[in-house]
Amino acid sequence: MNIGRGFSTTALIFIASFGAKDERALGDRSVSSSPVIPFPAIPEARSSDIFRAEAGGQPLFVEAYKDIHYVHFGLIREADATVTTKEPWGEVRLLPARLSVDFHLNEKTLTLRMSPGMKLVVQSQGRERLFLFADRLDPDAPQPANPGVLDVASFLEPSFQGKRQTDQIQRAIDQVPKGGTLWMGPGLYRSGTLQLKSHMTLYLAPGARLQGSCEPDDYPLFWASEEARKGNNGERFSFSQFLLVDGAKNVRIAGHGVLDGCGSKVRAAGRRAYLLRVRDSQDVLIEDVVLRDSAAWNTHILYSEDVVVRDIKMLNDRSVGNTDGINPDSSCRVTIEDNFAYCGDDCVAVKSTNNSGLLRNVKDIVVRGNVFLTYKSALKVGTETMADVMEDILFEGNDVLECDRGMSLYLKDGATFKNIRFVGNQFDDVYLNNRRRMIDFSISKRHGLGRMEGILIKDCRFRVPFPERSTIAGYDKHHPIDGLRFVDFFVAGRACRSAKEAGIGIWNHVKNVRFETTD
Repeated sequence: MNIGRGFSTTALIFIASFGAKDERALGDRSVSSSPVIPFPAIPEARSSDIFRAEAGGQPLFVEAYKDIHYVHFGLIREADATVTTKEPWGEVRLLPARLSVDFHLNEKTLTLRMSPGMKLVVQSQGRERLFLFADRLDPDAPQPANPGVLDVASFLEPSFQGKRQTDQIQRAIDQVPKGGTLWMGPGLYRSGTLQLKSHMTLYLAPGARLQGSCEPDDYPLFWASEEARKGNNGERFSFSQFLLVDGAKNVRIAGHGVLDGCGSKVRAAGRRAYLLRVRDSQDVLIEDVVLRDSAAWNTHILYSEDVVVRDIKMLNDRSVGNTDGINPDSSCRVTIEDNFAYCGDDCVAVKSTNNSGLLRNVKDIVVRGNVFLTYKSALKVGTETMADVMEDILFEGNDVLECDRGMSLYLKDGATFKNIRFVGNQFDDVYLNNRRRMIDFSISKRHGLGRMEGILIKDCRFRVPFPERSTIAGYDKHHPIDGLRFVDFFVAGRACRSAKEAGIGIWNHVKNVRFETTD
C-alpha cells in the first residue's frame, strides 16, 4: 500500500461530490479560485446556536455535538477564517499554543489565519469549546465513475434510507474488486457490525455518515475460547465492534465523512462495542475520517503490523466510560501521527492484553505530532503488559491540551519495557481527575513482575505544574526502573535540574536517574 500523500490543486475533481454550484467546469480538472471547500453537514447534525463561521468568504457549518462544537472543511492553501458569537468573546486562547496562530479579536468576532491540516481549539472562559478542522485534500480521491469503485447506493433500498441495512452494506463490501473502493456519498447509512476485506478501500465522502445501529444485539459477541471469557481487563474487555478489519492485508479507511458508533446508547444498553478494531492484519491505513461516539475503546489495533493512523479527528463522548482513543496491542510498526483526539479515557495506550488469545511482543510504535485532550492519561504504555518485551516506543512532538496524567508507564503483568522515549511533547493544562500528576511510572504485580530500562524524557514541557507530586516507583531489587534520563525538562518555563525541582517523587527501586540541561 502506498501511504504517502501529496497535493495538487489541479486534481480536485472530487469536489463534484459536494454539489458545489460555483465551481468552473470540471472537464479540464480546474477548481474554484477559493482555497476553501465547505463540507456539507452530515444528516441529522445539529447546528450550533452559539457559533457562526466562515472561511475564504464562504459560510461553514458549525455542528453542536455532545459537549463541544466543531467546524470541518477542506482547505487548499492558507485562508482567513472568522468565528462570530452572540456574546462578546472575552479572553480567548487558541490551542495548541506552539502553533502561534495569528488572530484578531473584535468583541463578537474572531478572525484567524488557517493552514491546510490545521486542528485548533478555540477556548474562552465560560464558553463551550469550538474545534476547527481544516483538512488537506486528496488529489486522488475516488469517484463512483472511476474504474474499480462501487457506489454503495446501488446496493441499498431507497425506501430504507436512514434505516439499518447491514446485510446490504456487507454485500457491497464483499463485492468490491481486488484493489477497489466502496464509495459512500453524502447521506446517512446505518448498520450493525461490518467487516472489511483485504485489498480494498472504504471511502466516506464529505457529508457521509456511517452510523452504527443503536441496538446492542447488532454487535455480535465473539469469544475465542472459554478461557478468554474468564480473562481479565483488556484480555476479554470487548469482543464486539462496529467496523472490523480481521485477518486482512492492504486495507484503507479514508475520506472526510463520519464513522459514528452510536456509542452512548449502545453502552447504556450494556454492550461495550469498540468503534474500530484492526485484528491480526497487515498494511492498514486509516486517514482523514471523523471517528466519533464509541461505546468503549475507539480504535483497537490488535496483533497487527504496519498500521498507520493519520490525520483523523476523534470525538468520543466523554460521559461514556472506557472511551480510550487508539490502543496498539501486541502490535509492531504502528504509526499514529497528526491526529486529533478528544477522549474520556487514555488518548493512546500501548498494550499487550492477550485479547482473544492473540499475544506477542510489542515493537516500533510511533506516536507523533498529535493534539490530545483527555480526562485520563495522554501518553501511556500499559496497563495490560502480558508480552515478554515492549520496546522501541516513541512519543514525539505531541500537544496535550489537557490531561489528568501526562506520561504514564504502568507495568503490571511481567513484561520488560525497553527504550521508551518521550521527546518534544508539550502539556498545556491539568484536568482535575483522580491522580493529577505530570508523570506516573510504576511496577506492580498482577499476573507477573517485570522491569523498565532505558527511559528517556527529552525536551518535554509542562505549562503549569500539576497539583499532585509525580511518582516513579519500581517493585523490588530484581524488578527496578533502571536508567531514567531527563534532558531539558521544563515546568512553568523553568528547566528542572533535579527531581525535587521537577516535583517528582523518586521512590524505591529506581536507579540511574539523571537530569541534564543543554542551556
